Amino acid sequence: FATASRNGEPFENQMKKFGLPNSQFPQCTRETKLRPITSYLRSIGWEPKSYNTAIGIRADEMDRISPKSLEAGTIYPLIDFGTTKEDVLAWELSQKVRLGIPEHLGNCTWCWKKSNRKLATVALEMPEAFDLPRRFETQYRDTGPGFGDRRMFRGRRTTEDIFAMARDPSFEPFVDGFPFKDENMDQGMSCGESCEINVDGPDEVGSTTNAL
Repeated sequence: FATASRNGEPFENQMKKFGLPNSQFPQCTRETKLRPITSYLRSIGWEPKSYNTAIGIRADEMDRISPKSLEAGTIYPLIDFGTTKEDVLAWELSQKVRLGIPEHLGNCTWCWKKSNRKLATVALEMPEAFDLPRRFETQYRDTGPGFGDRRMFRGRRTTEDIFAMARDPSFEPFVDGFPFKDENMDQGMSCGESCEINVDGPDEVGSTTNAL
């Protein structure tokens, strides 16, 4: 807790090399999760494919299982246990401590994989959350492989585009549990689905997932 980065440093470090992440350049999980994990395991003598990796996909998410899971040593204990979202929610309700985080916020407040409606709702409720992506857009728009003038959010939108959506008089903020189905505003993933389950290996630059 005392030494944790609080200003997006690990996320920014991967952008210095690879540029802004987006749907065409989804390097977030590879660079900030998978490679650090495999690097640490190598440092303690665990070579790739000498261990199993447990992924927390539930039984009601079986369509997210990777076809390469056996080859990669990936296991899914919650599926084996038959655990569903309802089971998880029931367990959380039984706990003394509740995080109380609304679905549209989640861990990654301004994640580019969220729907436009969720992002615009965050912009309304917590505009300061977009201070970092606004700065990142300025500094790293032309960094990394591929075309220049890279945009982070869905549909090549910028932070200012997200705020413009939020200011639109017709905008309806996201409400937990309400089935919004607008093709433009609600395309995206839930927080539980937003990070790739990478089983293709950390050294494959284009690797993201075979599960989604």
